[in-house]
Amino acid sequence: MQKTNGVIVGVIGLIVPVFLYFFGTFFLKIPPQPTISDYYNTDLWVFFVGSLFIFSMFFIISGFLVKHSDSQPKRKKLAFYSGAVFAAFVAIFETATCIVVDGNKIRDMEVGFGPYVHFGAAIFLLFVLAYISYCLFDESSSRRKLFNVHKIAGLLIVICVLSALYAVQSLNQACAAAGDLNNGIVFWLESFAIMIFSTSLIIHSLKLDKPSVEC
Repeated sequence: MQKTNGVIVGVIGLIVPVFLYFFGTFFLKIPPQPTISDYYNTDLWVFFVGSLFIFSMFFIISGFLVKHSDSQPKRKKLAFYSGAVFAAFVAIFETATCIVVDGNKIRDMEVGFGPYVHFGAAIFLLFVLAYISYCLFDESSSRRKLFNVHKIAGLLIVICVLSALYAVQSLNQACAAAGDLNNGIVFWLESFAIMIFSTSLIIHSLKLDKPSVEC
């Protein structure tokens, strides 16, 4: 069950970012959004929110299935349950929309605490994904091959997150004009982070019959 669920969730994680972009752009005529969270405010919101709840439920199930005989079970449960909470928060709390103030496009953060929760939960969720891949997805029987795959995946996720934060703060990409393909760097960095984790998850799930190694 856990093996099948992991593969299914991994495939969903690979498909959703691409689906949001290409289906939204070419079929629904939705301009490419500056961040993946901005699809919250489009007709594709149900797919964005739905995928987050699927991830949340998967993490809850994964935490529940952690055995007491596993090495450091509390650390594994904490990682999975944290991922579940952060994914749910991103889904429940809406992101801030872009408004024009003095000729500049900025995020409207005065609508309440929701956007702050969304933004913070999104960042922590991606770092939790990096941690899970880096520390919890290793296979001892083929360590030289898969150990490096999951470690590299975790590091790449961190690089994507830090690059996205840099783009938002230093390159003023937080409210890039919708439809401007040159301003989609944050969306693609977020998407790559999710897709990298999903690939790591699929590889891990296909090897669940083998014991794991702690980092």
